[in-house]
Amino acid sequence: MSNWALMRLLSGLRHFGLGHRHRDVTNRTGAPKTLIEIRPEDYEFLLSHVSERTSIYPTLKRAMVVHRMEPRGESYRMVILCDPDTATAIIHQAKQICPEAAEFMLLARFV
Repeated sequence: MSNWALMRLLSGLRHFGLGHRHRDVTNRTGAPKTLIEIRPEDYEFLLSHVSERTSIYPTLKRAMVVHRMEPRGESYRMVILCDPDTATAIIHQAKQICPEAAEFMLLARFV
């Protein structure tokens, strides 16, 4: 994800209660956040195999669609903004449910 696309995404995350100062993304308490990027088909598969009773399900449901223009056309990605512990839990769950999808998940950590 380009810096321009990331800044545009972050500026649209007001409903998460987040603000951004330069390159850091924090919630109101100042805790660091992690941005997970995943292909839509992998996201749908993961979401369909995670129980609604798990602690990561609400975070997965808040994923947003990001449109990217690439040389071969437009592509879509799902992005999930969460705390580092939840990101670790999501990655762990993804590795168990669909290991090949977990390999393609991109993480960006903001401290």
